[in-house]
Amino acid sequence: MIITSNEELLQFLPQTVSAVEGEPTLFEKLSTSLKNAETWWRMIIAGEADSQCEGNYMLARSRSQAVACYALVSALPKLDLVFTPNGFGVVSNQTVAPASKERVQALSDALRREIDDAVLYFTSNVTGTLGVAFNDRLHKGLMLAFMACNEDGKRLEWQQHNVPYLRIIESELETNVLGAPLTEYLVSLVRENKERDLETVLSKSDYDVLTAVRTAIYYETVNRRGRKNLTLAIQSRHEYIVNMIRRSEICLTLWKNSTCPLLWDGNYYSNDKASGAYWL
Repeated sequence: MIITSNEELLQFLPQTVSAVEGEPTLFEKLSTSLKNAETWWRMIIAGEADSQCEGNYMLARSRSQAVACYALVSALPKLDLVFTPNGFGVVSNQTVAPASKERVQALSDALRREIDDAVLYFTSNVTGTLGVAFNDRLHKGLMLAFMACNEDGKRLEWQQHNVPYLRIIESELETNVLGAPLTEYLVSLVRENKERDLETVLSKSDYDVLTAVRTAIYYETVNRRGRKNLTLAIQSRHEYIVNMIRRSEICLTLWKNSTCPLLWDGNYYSNDKASGAYWL
């Protein structure tokens, strides 16, 4: 097991949790959730890279942080419920009042932020094959479009729910806008630098290209999942990426090593209404 005791579990939770005499510890209450959290970690997040936690304190700590918080946030709706012959009842007593919905939501959001931060640290500092949510060659590159997600505490959750869309959109962008050499360059930038350092390490022009690409992936994913017809808005974002590429010496050189510039040379088909025939 990743977390083996109540004392170890409480190290990674945002608040101290005390049990009264005779009451099961939080570790005991979360036993099933902790097993599920470990499965989630190894299958969805870490994959083969989980082995790199051995002998690496910071990676191991990020793993424990993610597992502990994931277990608690998934168990929150069940912790104060018991099943009786007459249905579900709420655990309560005369001295402890139930927490408000807002307080529970605030704790849930705080736990999700902890999970996001732990997973981001882990995936930014390991090599090799990760889990389902990060497992292709873009797993630490353009997949980090989830950084643009403005749902506080739900970046990782958003990414996991949108993996199929992200895969397709990334592939389409590489084929129709970026080209393989530039795509590989952008991915390498993210793999070789910590997220918080990117803006200072990269030139402004390169950082602008990366930001434009990530933002386009994020919004196109939202649009596609919502089945919205925003073709013109997506085309506008692609044009913006091309404009940013043309301002970066390195990105422009790599871009020209692909066939993508031929798609953006300004020669477009248009309908000639005087001809009596139209392109469909």
